[in-house]
Amino acid sequence: MAESSRTLAQFSRIENDGWRLGFRNLLAKENRKWWKGNRWFIQVAIWTGLLDGLLILLLFVIPSMTTPNGQPVMPGDTLQSGVQGLFNLAPIALAMGIIILVQDAVIREKQSGTAEWVLSKPASRYAFILAKVTANTIAVLVTMIAIPFLIAYVILYMFQGNAYPIYPILSGCGLVLLHTFFYMCLTVLVGVLVNNRSLVLAISLGTLLGGSFLSSIFPPISLITPWMLPDITSLIAIGETIPPLFWIPIISTAIWSIIFVGVALWRFQHHEF
Repeated sequence: MAESSRTLAQFSRIENDGWRLGFRNLLAKENRKWWKGNRWFIQVAIWTGLLDGLLILLLFVIPSMTTPNGQPVMPGDTLQSGVQGLFNLAPIALAMGIIILVQDAVIREKQSGTAEWVLSKPASRYAFILAKVTANTIAVLVTMIAIPFLIAYVILYMFQGNAYPIYPILSGCGLVLLHTFFYMCLTVLVGVLVNNRSLVLAISLGTLLGGSFLSSIFPPISLITPWMLPDITSLIAIGETIPPLFWIPIISTAIWSIIFVGVALWRFQHHEF
């Protein structure tokens, strides 16, 4: 009787969690890629060096430089120019970074057979995609935004001798995260749809870098894309009140990101391995 009870315990039925089935294990697997080795440290070093290095140049180096005529290279409010420069560069640079980082997040596992093997276990296809999106979003928030911008805030404090208003900085960081999240979701979606890394890069980077060109040809398109976000972000970061019209690209970027994830989930659910 005791032996029978042990056998039943070993083979007790596991309740199906639907789309959440296996999410915790898959998320732990994706998190290990970021945090178990030195990947997180490398990203912190890269983005701290790039973003905070730029801010130091804009605040402490370039203002002391002059043209051959003796005119300052960067006239105007140095603090405002430094913050604007930082928040103009950050969305574009981080978007390029996340595209490169996640370009083969799905393709590599499809081509190597890892995805098929993982999904042969108790794990849903929804959980497979959502674990990648969640883990990479957390990593971006910590390594590419929170730490570099915290250091940037310290640099601003050192420059002006008192605390810079925190709300504009946090709002700007929120928009940088949204902009980066959009391109991460786009890259994951393209990775689900195609099996060619070069095509993933071409579509994702083309969308990012071709935005200003398309906006100049047809300006209204910038209202339903993230292409205006770097300018909006820099205005918010210096404490400017943005016109109500500028909320449209912010909202549309969030909606597009959700759509990208939704389409990726739907298509991966019907993918044949």
